[in-house]
Amino acid sequence: MGAVQNDIGPIKQAMKSLLDLTLDPWENIHSEVTEIVKNVSNDHLDNVSNYYGTPKHRYCMVLGKVTHCDVICAHIWPRWTYGKGLDTVGLTRENVNNPRNFLRLHYSIEKAFDKKRLCFVCDDSEGDELQLTVIILDPSILCESFKVNNTTMSFADLHNRPFAHKFTPSQKPYLRLISLHAVKSIEKGQLSNWIPAGDFPGQRDRALRLARQSLDPVQLDTLF
Repeated sequence: MGAVQNDIGPIKQAMKSLLDLTLDPWENIHSEVTEIVKNVSNDHLDNVSNYYGTPKHRYCMVLGKVTHCDVICAHIWPRWTYGKGLDTVGLTRENVNNPRNFLRLHYSIEKAFDKKRLCFVCDDSEGDELQLTVIILDPSILCESFKVNNTTMSFADLHNRPFAHKFTPSQKPYLRLISLHAVKSIEKGQLSNWIPAGDFPGQRDRALRLARQSLDPVQLDTLF
């Protein structure tokens, strides 16, 4: 009996590690994967732009109309998973290339998103339209800049910035995936001392608002 009990601990830990890996695919994104994403992003341009009703060129959902920069169709749930793990959030592997699993983003914003250095949370505005807000989590990138509109912009300019694009009820991304990314990013921010301990509950709750629009209470308890 004692030997069996001794085995339970490692087994439970292994199962938890597997679940964490499944629910946090962003933790395993490497720079070479990001470069591949940039090169193949236009493969989904027509479907993504048609679904959201956005311009096909020179348009970032965060910044609006932009020039002299790379804007890509960015997967929310990473492409490299081939959809593995989506069943844990009530979706299927095929949904990895569904237009709702994409956002049109400036390449530099997409890279920071993949690395969980920033996240997107629910805006406080009311009404049928949904507007996301950018939250910078890693303070070290606040002074970093990127090219846009023939000049430069810093990540500090993005903190607490609402998306230029507003999502309608019939043209929304998978909110549960954006929410899950935000929760995992905020947890990383706490572990990395990016977020003061007192701010953690409020930031996490703000991230969960999106999930509440997309999941029932049982699924919420299971995932979060």
